[in-house]
Amino acid sequence: MNVYTFKNGLKMNNIFRRYLFETEEDYTKELQKWSAMYHIDPANNYPPVIIVHGKSDTIVPVTQSHQLAEKLRKMGVEVRENYVDGMDHLFEAYLAGPEDPMWEKAVVPVLAFVKKHLG
Repeated sequence: MNVYTFKNGLKMNNIFRRYLFETEEDYTKELQKWSAMYHIDPANNYPPVIIVHGKSDTIVPVTQSHQLAEKLRKMGVEVRENYVDGMDHLFEAYLAGPEDPMWEKAVVPVLAFVKKHLG
């Protein structure tokens, strides 16, 4: 989905065209199919989670990541949040590698998190 969005513009309506749905309820149900919030089952155990979200994201509000983190924590899941200033929804598509100034802010915390939990 990120590749599609990257090539066709950073607009969610490129993927979820509102006019294709007869009711707001149908549209909302379709969006929920894609939302992690609606796929988390408190009956399951989840591994530690890291959430990386660009603070300038205009596609998925940062508040959704806050809500996801809160829901997971209430279930006893270890959560690390990393909100990156100046980055949008597809910031990973713009990172050129370790020499990129955003690498330290966006990638290094993920690598440290994975190393901590997987060795």
